[in-house]
Amino acid sequence: MGRGYRAGATDHCYGPRSQQELGRHQGEVMECTTTADEVYGPRNARLGRRAVDGNIWSGTTMIFRIIDDRVYSMHEQYLGRLKYGMAMTDRGELIFMVR
Repeated sequence: MGRGYRAGATDHCYGPRSQQELGRHQGEVMECTTTADEVYGPRNARLGRRAVDGNIWSGTTMIFRIIDDRVYSMHEQYLGRLKYGMAMTDRGELIFMVR
């Protein structure tokens, strides 16, 4: 217990949040999802990783946020759309690729 969510963590778990819930749900399996896609910019520059929450992290710093198919900067500004693993501006310029 007492372990918080680490910024940029690539795992997301659903489970009991308190000792009372732990007692009620004893014996149940905790559901965890682990996914991390590598994110590359133009000229194959490695930018970071995409976590299951839809955010793209470079170390412990969030650099992009993906909501539905829209891509936003770390400052919540709209940048473009994510389609087929490629984030592109509305003018057709590559922002990043997810592999």
